[in-house]
Amino acid sequence: MIEELKLKYEHEQFVQEYLVDFNATQAYSRVYKGCSEDTANTNGPKLLKNPDIQKAIEEGTQDKIKRAQNSQDRVLSELSLIAFQNIKNLYGEDGNLLPVHSLPDEVAKTIQCIDIQELAGGAEIGGEAGIKHIATRVNKIKLHDKKGALTDYGKHLGLFPNKHEVDLPQGFTVNISSKDAGNL
Repeated sequence: MIEELKLKYEHEQFVQEYLVDFNATQAYSRVYKGCSEDTANTNGPKLLKNPDIQKAIEEGTQDKIKRAQNSQDRVLSELSLIAFQNIKNLYGEDGNLLPVHSLPDEVAKTIQCIDIQELAGGAEIGGEAGIKHIATRVNKIKLHDKKGALTDYGKHLGLFPNKHEVDLPQGFTVNISSKDAGNL
């Protein structure tokens, strides 16, 4: 990106710092440590007029937008997995819980924790080969909060507006007290 433009090292750093908060004065101060505030106020905006720096900032901004979109897509993908999880996906056709290593990634991502307890007692089976002790095992699986994920996903999609608009005839007023507002 920036290397292709053959910018001076300080200018590359200025571009990177500018992309942090889009403040030329602050970016200049962070790159040229120890400079006066007046120098930063003058030279920061001046650097923004350099066509190579403008091009590098544009490229950096587009890259930042792409990364933000990828992050948003990933968050929505994870929320979707949790929101639309189906507990049946944790079990095999025989009705037994699938081993963790056999779970598809999209199913494993919905699990918050697994608690495996082996209880004392269990069963003993025997025969001519001898007696074999089989422990009783209890598997507890806690999935991520489906309702919370559905709420967050629904809010993102705009399904739950946080304000209500009502068209009233002219001259008609409605008074809502703070105790009533919670019931809207």
